Amino acid sequence: MQALLLEFETKEERRSLNWLPADVLTYIFELSVSRLEEVAPLARVSKLFNTCVKSTSVLRILELRTSERLKRLFPDLDSAENHEEDRAAGSVELVSTLHRVRSGYPAIGGIDLGNDGDSNMVKYVADKHVRLVASFPGLRSVSLERCLSVTDISPLQSLTALTKLNLYRCNSILGSSFVCLSSLTSLQELNVGFTVIDDEGLAGLSRSLTALTKLSLRYCESISGAGFARLSSLTSLQELNGCFTTINDEGLAGLSRSLPALTKLNLYWCSSISGSGFARLSSLTSLQELDVGDNVINDEGLAGLSRSLTALTKLDLRYCESISGTGFACLSSLTSLQELDVRYTAISGEVLAGLRRSLPALTIDCSQR
Repeated sequence: MQALLLEFETKEERRSLNWLPADVLTYIFELSVSRLEEVAPLARVSKLFNTCVKSTSVLRILELRTSERLKRLFPDLDSAENHEEDRAAGSVELVSTLHRVRSGYPAIGGIDLGNDGDSNMVKYVADKHVRLVASFPGLRSVSLERCLSVTDISPLQSLTALTKLNLYRCNSILGSSFVCLSSLTSLQELNVGFTVIDDEGLAGLSRSLTALTKLSLRYCESISGAGFARLSSLTSLQELNGCFTTINDEGLAGLSRSLPALTKLNLYWCSSISGSGFARLSSLTSLQELDVGDNVINDEGLAGLSRSLTALTKLDLRYCESISGTGFACLSSLTSLQELDVRYTAISGEVLAGLRRSLPALTIDCSQR
């Protein structure tokens, strides 16, 4: 984008760019920009540029991201210490920003009020900001990641064009209130990790959000094993992150019966699954990536997987201390396997050598084993 802006340095260059056909300029903007902060200055170059920037095809791919600018204005905005003045000022500035954007760019495609760059929680974003976000009817993507002060997400139910929603670590939202999102039937990606969503909330979503292809429930400890079994209605699901949850054998059985499109599954540190229970995943024959690290999976469970999951290209077994050499030897049947993590396990040098002979294209991470 900086290179494009440099083209405007001289009058002659500005004149030549303004002579480009509008459809060509629009195409350039579609290829060159993704953030509103990048493209907004171009709208001031000329009337032609303003028209092209505000075309529907450009606006629908633009996303407003507010955190970087607000941090420059208020350096202590996300500080763990008490900086209420900065947070209050940041909140007011955010309201003003959303009003200005809605006035000038109402058809914008995405709004990100969260903080995915570090671990700091966002304390200045509140329910009033969520209501303003909901006033952009054409939004396809919304992120409220780490927005700790948000308690009411019901305004979002009007954004029926949404395909991507990130509520990671919004843990002030009541567990059952996630049901209000069931109207977002176009959603394809949903992240409710590290929230207190419960069985009731998950059941409500699972019945309606049948277009979901990616779902993250990471660290969702309020969902029971039976609750996870409700995911069986999400037959289009391709990626599921269930690490650090209480999913058990019952939940695993429900998933394995009904998710034929699943290609990526993360069950790292799910201590409620029994050693042999992992064999229940054997019907997920489309799986390409599987993480069952730091679990009690045993030889029986691993043998069940090895017989059926022949499409696996990536398998993570780090910290799995219940697997013997016999269990690891079963992996030789996974002829599509490209990456294997066996760090901090009891795998022997002899078994490693055998796997390398059987699967010469396999990359094995066995450091600190």
